[in-house]
Amino acid sequence: SGQLSRYGGPSDIAFTGARLAFRWRVTQAWTLSAEAEVVRPDQANDLDDETTIVQTTNALAPAPQRGEWWPWGLIAVDYRPSEAWIIAVAIEGSATSELEGALDGLLRVTWLWGAL
Repeated sequence: SGQLSRYGGPSDIAFTGARLAFRWRVTQAWTLSAEAEVVRPDQANDLDDETTIVQTTNALAPAPQRGEWWPWGLIAVDYRPSEAWIIAVAIEGSATSELEGALDGLLRVTWLWGAL
């Protein structure tokens, strides 16, 4: 699937973005999925370094400038050993105004109520 988004509102949370998602059921038990998104906040670099201050460890410093486009992506696989259980693992990567880059691992174990 594909999606184009425009979210208005206060200038500090308004953005324009594009997203692609892919899901493939490999077998009855295994599913692969991937998502990618890129967002351009309305105020990515519009603020003056001298007027925007963030708290760091023990000092005040100018807010970081990480670019105008912030990417996000996720690759996941889930396994259904039975009708009642789903085990999923994923790796997620992103960049924002606060973080130049982040990589996270996710694990989800789900038991479906009433599936037995």
